[in-house]
Amino acid sequence: METDAKDKDETLKKLYSLRRFGIKPGLERVSKALKFGSDPRKKLKFVHVAGTNGKGTVGTLLAAALKLSGHKTGLYSSPHLSRFNERIQIDGEPIPDDDLIELARKYSRLAEKDFFTFFELTTAMAFEYFADKNVDIAVVEAGMGGASDATNAITPEISIIVSVDLDHKEYLGETIAEIAKEKAGVIKENRPIVVGKLSGEALAVAKEFAAKKKSPFIEALSFYSIENYRPLPELKSSFDLKGEKRDFGNIILNAPGKKNAENFAVAVAAAERLKGFEISDAALKKAAESFPKEFFFKARIQLLRADPPLILDSAHNPAAINNLVQTLDEYYPQTKWNAVFAMMKDKDAKAALRILKKATKKITLLRLNNDRARSVEELKTLALKEGLKAVEIFLSPQKLAEVIIDAKEPTFITGSFFLSGELLPYLNNFKTP
Repeated sequence: METDAKDKDETLKKLYSLRRFGIKPGLERVSKALKFGSDPRKKLKFVHVAGTNGKGTVGTLLAAALKLSGHKTGLYSSPHLSRFNERIQIDGEPIPDDDLIELARKYSRLAEKDFFTFFELTTAMAFEYFADKNVDIAVVEAGMGGASDATNAITPEISIIVSVDLDHKEYLGETIAEIAKEKAGVIKENRPIVVGKLSGEALAVAKEFAAKKKSPFIEALSFYSIENYRPLPELKSSFDLKGEKRDFGNIILNAPGKKNAENFAVAVAAAERLKGFEISDAALKKAAESFPKEFFFKARIQLLRADPPLILDSAHNPAAINNLVQTLDEYYPQTKWNAVFAMMKDKDAKAALRILKKATKKITLLRLNNDRARSVEELKTLALKEGLKAVEIFLSPQKLAEVIIDAKEPTFITGSFFLSGELLPYLNNFKTP
């Protein structure tokens, strides 16, 4: 069938309306949704990637390496930037409109009988699509949590926890230890768990959970060392990756910062321990170099224009924004930036603005078309209290994009995926270097 734009918009509008049910931790509803059909989990093998920050990078790197090694690979991630289709990909191709609409209609009918959330049903849609298309393996990025996240209704071949920081505290807990317990819920009985650089508290929690589950525990950065790291032009990086038993040699990563080098080491550690799926060293190296072009993956310290630099980023919590500021200082030392900013109500905007103050001379705020967004008036008040004296408000993403394009000073966009998503369609005249 041919799906016209109006038909797609109406169908997705009905699916988006489920956001009114908010976030409901727990697996009962998503399990019910998955059993609505033939339960696609029976046909699929999974990698499950959780973490406060970096899970999208690790998941996409691993999916790219699997694809480049000849495995038909699904990738489920969230949120999307411009199109819903970006959430569900096979070998880098977003789900076609016809398949998307068919699945959205099916699961929207199911929602009429029960109070399913938007994320629960989109997760079920992704798994059914992957099963119908006979993918060899699906890399699944957790939403906001772990144990109670809808994506945790799977038994993966291997689980990954990239990082643990303070975020979504009203759902996950007030402390690192509490959040680590939620993230550690992705650890499954006798299935390997790979972790990135975790704090002592978070590491202890993850090790305890792994011991109870008899799960092999792999600290990626105790197996692999990153040496001779250096930044490269166009926000790329170079480093040598050395393991206990083998030396990968020099890696060129199409992403900036030491944190992303560590994320690559996490992906390598998972690839090596993923039984039944041979992933070559050449594929891992190529995944690093071509990242993120193998799969749709944008707005992670993405260079849109080189001179003056214009950078699109979706850091949405203080830890991620701090990494952005540190990375920019590494590539553009002693540069003061114009920052375009927005943030959701459930994020620590005060802490984020305090970090941004170190790197910026001006803050521009955009009123987002999203009920979850903090008001620009509230953000302006917070910014002024933090000593950011130059604060400007825009109500139209198109008009703001025009100003950004004409800007003759270094500019970055950060604070929310939704901010990146609203601006990106108006910034597409730039080609990523």
